[in-house]
Amino acid sequence: MNIRLFKSDDKTRIVAIYNQAIGEGAITTDLDEVTIADKEDWFRGHDEERHPLFVIENEAGVVGWCSLLPWQSGEALAKTVQLLIFIEHGHLRKGYAEALLTHAFEHVGMAGVKHILALLLEGNRPAIQLLAKFGFKLWGHLPEVADFGPIYCGQHIYGCELRTQSSSDD
Repeated sequence: MNIRLFKSDDKTRIVAIYNQAIGEGAITTDLDEVTIADKEDWFRGHDEERHPLFVIENEAGVVGWCSLLPWQSGEALAKTVQLLIFIEHGHLRKGYAEALLTHAFEHVGMAGVKHILALLLEGNRPAIQLLAKFGFKLWGHLPEVADFGPIYCGQHIYGCELRTQSSSDD
């Protein structure tokens, strides 16, 4: 298992893993598969310091990814990031997501991030359980905001405050 910053060559696998989640339904808010071209701005929004895109690979190649992007625009929110994490279905519940989250916490903590937020559809129990292991708490609920045709689904906002030596000095 190896975790590293993404390279341009990883875009195909990142998009394929994301599209796999779209196919499952009610895991992501996208309803139709995306292309690399659809996600180019998203890829460009990452940087190595505070907003990295990590991939995790094994002997078969890239099997998951973790994205940390700005939560919203505005300087007052500069130390808050939004987390996305997706693992290829055949590699779920094998420790890849936990390894990515541990790596992400260490990386962004050193970059001065104070809060990590994750937006999850309310039925995504495995992700909710994973975040709870890392100290995330439910910070908000947006009822019935996601329209999946015949049903509506709410979205939860989970948050975690990073405790670092520098955070007490701010």
